[in-house]
Amino acid sequence: MNRLLINAIFPGEPTAWQRVAGHGARVYKPKATRQAQARLVRGLKCVAPKLKPDSKARFGVQLVFSTKSFEKDGDNCEKLVLDAFNKKIWWDDSQIDACQWEMKRGAEIPQIHFIAYLIQ
Repeated sequence: MNRLLINAIFPGEPTAWQRVAGHGARVYKPKATRQAQARLVRGLKCVAPKLKPDSKARFGVQLVFSTKSFEKDGDNCEKLVLDAFNKKIWWDDSQIDACQWEMKRGAEIPQIHFIAYLIQ
């Protein structure tokens, strides 16, 4: 039986992950990606302040992106969220064995509904 870890809503317009950029040997995340991930991590600390990453567990995730946009790329929104929670919920997002996401476009209230559970 699976065990629910988090069922939370993160308010605000979902942000799509942007490709990392580089100048020579230096590689960096775009500012919008870093800011969106930091906002998610701050929200996670409010919802689950004592949560520690588990390097051995297997996880499942469900995401609902409510966005005003009709052009946002859902798999890039997913990537941003999963990467944001590396070393926060799971050690690495390669531990996620089940993932389902949905885009609700033209939403009046933009938000991300995030559910994470342990796969037993």
